[in-house]
Amino acid sequence: RAARDLLVGQAADPRQQQDAYRILAEQPEIDTVTTLMTMRLGVDTALLAARVDLHEGIDSEQVEEVSVRIKAELHRRCPAFTEIFLDIVDADSTERARASERREALDRAVAAEEEADRGGPPQDE
Repeated sequence: RAARDLLVGQAADPRQQQDAYRILAEQPEIDTVTTLMTMRLGVDTALLAARVDLHEGIDSEQVEEVSVRIKAELHRRCPAFTEIFLDIVDADSTERARASERREALDRAVAAEEEADRGGPPQDE
């Protein structure tokens, strides 16, 4: 791994971000992951903050239970995320479109990284 990839304060590895998106999207209560931000805290630890829009019909008592369960699931499946913050939002169509664009950009970045790992064409720095 390049030294710059391990700098504290940098975003987590794109693959870790993609895994976190996938785990969040799998949760039956989550309609949309509007924003996902990560920050490396150490060599093997990172912070994850996500804004998520829940499906309609979840009452305020359930929101806390759902949030605790989702955080535990994220940490279990992605143990590098030692600090996890979920912000429940009510996303509009514009935010949903932006979220989709960000997710597609992340998927492209991961695909490019995987291609480079396989010895594909060099990527611009």
